Amino acid sequence: MKKGKITILLLSLMIAISACQKGDTGDTGPAGANGTNGTNGLNGNANVSTVNFTVGPTGWQSNGAQTYVYNNVSVPQITQSLIDSGLIIAYWDRTVDQIQLPFVDGNVNKSYYAEISTGHYQFEIDYFGQSLGIPSTPYKIKLVLATAHARMSNPGLNWSNYKDVKEKFNLKD
Repeated sequence: MKKGKITILLLSLMIAISACQKGDTGDTGPAGANGTNGTNGLNGNANVSTVNFTVGPTGWQSNGAQTYVYNNVSVPQITQSLIDSGLIIAYWDRTVDQIQLPFVDGNVNKSYYAEISTGHYQFEIDYFGQSLGIPSTPYKIKLVLATAHARMSNPGLNWSNYKDVKEKFNLKD
């Protein structure tokens, strides 16, 4: 008897399924509203970005004796997390090449370096005690900001070479 009930149940189920048919397609509904546009991002990608700035003759401050000059730039992308575990590299763009900072030029007794804090990058030139005054030519600086993930995911990358970094991450000048 039990076997007969199961057979009847399966037979009923097969008839019910085979009796179903697809109905007609309904009308297309109205289009939804467009979403809002997002803000433009930085040059680079999600893990690496660039910030470029130029310091002209009027952008410098000095220690009074002009043995040391500096320029403080607001860079909101420099976060405490980036300082703690990411990578902030500066390159001095001399048109013919890019030199990673810090850099000491022993031929002219100058050192080029920076101080970094949350939201700020301070580019500095030290004249080793000589009073050489305010630079008369502009200095172009390129900052590359990379997350810890980008840094750790590219152990073979020559981060000292701007061209290699630019090519690897498709950075725009």
